[in-house]
Amino acid sequence: MGETVELPGNYERHIQLGKQAANQQNWATAIDHFEAAYALEQRFSLNILLASVLVENRQLAAALQLMQEKVADYLAEPDLIGFYIAVLLANKEFVEANELWQGVWPQMQQDAKQRVFWQTVKRSIERAQNRYREQQVPAIDKIQQKLYSIAGLPLTEQMQLLKLAKQLPQAEYLKGIQPVLVNPYVHPFVRSTIFEELVTLKIAQPIAVFWFDQVKTAIPNEIPLMETSPKIQAVQQAIQQTLADDPIFAEQVLVTSQLYLACLYPFENEVLVDSDEWTTLFLQELGLVPENQATIVSENSQAWFSKLQELVAKLMF
Repeated sequence: MGETVELPGNYERHIQLGKQAANQQNWATAIDHFEAAYALEQRFSLNILLASVLVENRQLAAALQLMQEKVADYLAEPDLIGFYIAVLLANKEFVEANELWQGVWPQMQQDAKQRVFWQTVKRSIERAQNRYREQQVPAIDKIQQKLYSIAGLPLTEQMQLLKLAKQLPQAEYLKGIQPVLVNPYVHPFVRSTIFEELVTLKIAQPIAVFWFDQVKTAIPNEIPLMETSPKIQAVQQAIQQTLADDPIFAEQVLVTSQLYLACLYPFENEVLVDSDEWTTLFLQELGLVPENQATIVSENSQAWFSKLQELVAKLMF
């Protein structure tokens, strides 16, 4: 027998039957119909419907996974960000919930109605975190202990642990990751990944970070994200301009540069003095420009680039 072929109009039929089942609180049947429709067309409106019935059926992880497929659409609709945060909280994704709230709050303070709503959302985040603190003390302690010993794990497991740590309430997350940031045996890429989370959380207190044989401090709320760092942007823009006629190579160089530059974050300003020099270094790394045609590179930039080469070579995901 051949494959089943969905006939025209089946999308609308599945939607109709799914809504009927949902109105009767027959969540399993509603899910079946909405999933069948979603297999035909991945509309955002249907994503909302399907996520809603998955939540009603307590399939919370599946709901979040589905919503993450359309996360940009959810975050573009202020009325839906609250729903997205609620599903994050149901999945114990406290750090991401706090990050989203911090991202939305500055724009919502100007409108009295929105201000009251988002203050309510903040309280719901705090209540969810407090419940978790009261009920999951052993789980919190276990994650924090693992973080303390993170340097002994393979890099892939370190990144998995950082993802798990984002399920800690914010205060416990901060407590757990600060020893990681000053651990000299943790890869700089891991430390920069953590620090960028603190930037997104808009942490306003000084944070100590081990950075190339010294401990430095920075206030995350005063540091741009990597993607908006002026120095990093300058290097990447120089790469794009240099390779404007060869977009495939440009993308290859940009991907490589992102790994290198991430290892310098959040103190990249101290190293990325000349964007043209760094463009030349990245091009030479991939054999894309003869040395006699390149910008002359200072000994300091070359020395830093050599350090980064060694570090990136250890990134074996």
